[in-house]
Amino acid sequence: MGFIRGFFLVLVSVLLFLSIFATMTFGILSASLNYDNVQNNSVSIVHNFLQQDGNLTSAISRNYPYVQIYCQNNSNYVFGAEGYAFNVSCANALKGQNEFIDEGIKSLIYKIYYASYDCNFLDCFKSNEIPTFLLSEKTKDFFGGKSRLFLLISFLLFVPLVLLTKKKENSSILLGIFLIIPSLLFIKIDLLFNTISNKIILQVLNLFFSESFPIALKILILGIVLLAFGIIFKIFNFGLLFSNWISKLKEKRTESEKQKAKNLPILQKSPKSSVKKKSK
Repeated sequence: MGFIRGFFLVLVSVLLFLSIFATMTFGILSASLNYDNVQNNSVSIVHNFLQQDGNLTSAISRNYPYVQIYCQNNSNYVFGAEGYAFNVSCANALKGQNEFIDEGIKSLIYKIYYASYDCNFLDCFKSNEIPTFLLSEKTKDFFGGKSRLFLLISFLLFVPLVLLTKKKENSSILLGIFLIIPSLLFIKIDLLFNTISNKIILQVLNLFFSESFPIALKILILGIVLLAFGIIFKIFNFGLLFSNWISKLKEKRTESEKQKAKNLPILQKSPKSSVKKKSK
């Protein structure tokens, strides 16, 4: 019986750890893909991409003098090159070529983020040659839904974990450890990313995990609290004290019920039957 309990305890513990890890991963991805964060971080990424794409860079440089002439009498300028469309206000376009490119990139990011993608998340990889949909509200909502799903699974797995542990304070210790380990990983995830030599890939990964530190720090604190609670509970043996207190309450209740039963008055039989016999 102990072997079976131990086997299922290990199984549930592994599944709970993986579920917590998935909850954190999808939650961080979803939080990192809010629009303001995507826009702020994508400008530098697209700039680096434009520097590597010589055709697009030269096309922008060639057309910029025409932009300056056009914007003398117009308010907006739409520029298309290599399949990309840039919508720029002439007020910013006249400030210089860099400002022209920056605002064009922001307008492009806005279109990508709020575009309507008529495909499932995995099918979008097949229908889009360049997976720009990854920087979209659709992807943010997809990751958010997965995070909530795994959070629910984690709660459901924690119930059998409590039932399978002989000493219930151990369930708090295990849950604390399962929260601390992935939190430390996400807090130091930049050390892993720094091993990547490709600058654009590094910037993309930093964008997708830009919210990893604040979220992981909060979960780390929660894990430490649960771990400390379980250890304190174990050291001071609060579980045994609590069970003894419950037992004493039950004993007192039983004794009081017995005492009440002893003090109940004894009912005497009615003398009616004896009166009738005498009359006869």
